[in-house]
Amino acid sequence: MPKFLYHVFLTHDWGTDEAGRDNHARVSKINDVLKANGLVTWFDADRMSGNIKKQMGHGIENSALVAVFITQRYMEKVNGANQNDNCQLEFNMAGNTQTAARLIPIVMEPRMKDQTKWKCEFKLTLGSLLYLDATSDANLLQFSNELSTKIKEMLAKTTLFPNQDDVLIEATKASPTMDVVHVEPPNTTPIVAAIHATLPVPPKKGPSGASAVVPVNNTYHSTLAVTQPAPPAWLSSGGDRLRLIKKSLFVVISALGSSSSSSSTDTTETPTPIPTPTPTPTQWSSLW
Repeated sequence: MPKFLYHVFLTHDWGTDEAGRDNHARVSKINDVLKANGLVTWFDADRMSGNIKKQMGHGIENSALVAVFITQRYMEKVNGANQNDNCQLEFNMAGNTQTAARLIPIVMEPRMKDQTKWKCEFKLTLGSLLYLDATSDANLLQFSNELSTKIKEMLAKTTLFPNQDDVLIEATKASPTMDVVHVEPPNTTPIVAAIHATLPVPPKKGPSGASAVVPVNNTYHSTLAVTQPAPPAWLSSGGDRLRLIKKSLFVVISALGSSSSSSSTDTTETPTPIPTPTPTPTQWSSLW
């Protein structure tokens, strides 16, 4: 929790209540007891100087809690059309800065104890909170001491920070009823394995004349059947193919040698035919 300059900001109006009592004077007495109990307060009579709005804003922004002293006049000023009214400015800033979690509503006159009479923006901010009763002058000192204790308890228990986002975050963390959504862990399949799983499966060779079909569970061609034509009969056996090739080459080479020897018509000199070498089995194998 950050270090605030003030434990509590006191916002109130300076008018008279339904019993004709000076509301500012009564709040001032409460302020004196709070200070006597070791609390650092922001009270306008003590700290107002120079630029009033700047001082008010500084006080609210640097206070851990805000005590709202409720009279009908104060509510009317908050809900009124005068946006420059000091009560309205203080109340709105406190609602935005501290939020309801750190506001302390204190009723100062009997008629305001009926929360059904709370209206508009005032009710919107404080309507869901339990108020403290400071309507009796006879018990004002006792009330002030009880308020001091409550403020100290709130300061000790709260972990809230002075801006809206942090208040919401802290409230969410502390909520015992929040549903926890299970999130599945990310896919940890290795990239190589994942790629391999999506590659097409090569077709398997079937028997001669048969088709090779890609398995149905192939993820790339799951619905395609790939056929291959049967090889020619003369290529169906490796041994037969090699013997056929050897025989064909032997016939060609022999024919070439015979043609060369018979084409000569010169009777005076018969050239000696050049012997045609016959490839050895090792040489045959190297040709294929």
